[in-house]
Amino acid sequence: MRSISSQIRRGGEDRLWFVDGQPMENHGLIDRSSWQSIDARARKNAVWKLYKIRLRDTALTPTEKLVLWALCDTFNTAEGCSRLTQRGVSEMVGVHRSAAHRAFKQLLQKNVIWVFASGMGARDPNTWQEHMIRNVGKPEHKNKARYITLVGLQLLVDTV
Repeated sequence: MRSISSQIRRGGEDRLWFVDGQPMENHGLIDRSSWQSIDARARKNAVWKLYKIRLRDTALTPTEKLVLWALCDTFNTAEGCSRLTQRGVSEMVGVHRSAAHRAFKQLLQKNVIWVFASGMGARDPNTWQEHMIRNVGKPEHKNKARYITLVGLQLLVDTV
C-alpha cells in the first residue's frame, strides 16, 4: 500500500484512495481490482447500501445524515469519490453554510467520510500531491480540490 503523501501525476486516472491489495473496512481506501471488477450500477448500489446502514446510526444528527445523503447522491462511481463542496452541500440540502460545514467536520471526526485534498507540489510543479485531511477549515486546504470518499465502502464492494 502506498503512503498517504505519495505523489501522483496530474491527469492520471490513478488516485490515492485506490490501492492494490485488501484494505481494511474501517477507512476510505478502495481496492482497485475489486472496484473495477463490478459495474457502475453495482458500485452505486454499494454507495446507497452504505448510506442506509449509516441512517441507522444514532450517533449521527439529522443534518449530518442530510450531508451524507448529498455526498452519496453526487458520488462519482468512475472516480470513486464525491467532489461536492460544502457550499454545494448547503444549497442541495437547504441548510445554512455554517451548519453544513459543522456537519461535514463531524462526519470527518466520526470517521464516516475521508477527505483528500490536492494541490501543486512545492518541489515539482508537474505533480499533484494528494493527502488525507482531517481539518477542512485550515488555510492550507483553502482553494484546493477536495475528494470525499466513504468509509466502509470497500466492505460493501467485497460483498457484491
